[in-house]
Amino acid sequence: HSPLLVSTMSNTSASNYILDNYAPTDRLAVVIKYQRGGLIQRIGRAEKVAAPDIQGWLQRENTRGGNVYSSVNALNPDAAGRTRGDVGEIRRQRPPPYRS
Repeated sequence: HSPLLVSTMSNTSASNYILDNYAPTDRLAVVIKYQRGGLIQRIGRAEKVAAPDIQGWLQRENTRGGNVYSSVNALNPDAAGRTRGDVGEIRRQRPPPYRS
């Protein structure tokens, strides 16, 4: 997974990154892992993950101590998780990490 580090970047930058690197209908996994334990996983289309409401939610969860990660590879249309079998398209080059 690539850390999104939403606390160090604007929502517009994260949204642009997603829309620049994925087709709007690509399915992505977003994971929030909390320092105190626990995690949240959501799978959705890139256009939805890039939407202001989702980016705002990710930023709020990051502020609350959640580390936000996104899948590098797009998932199959029917993926329910993040296993190898759920990967639809393998990206040969890892996207660069986000920088503030």
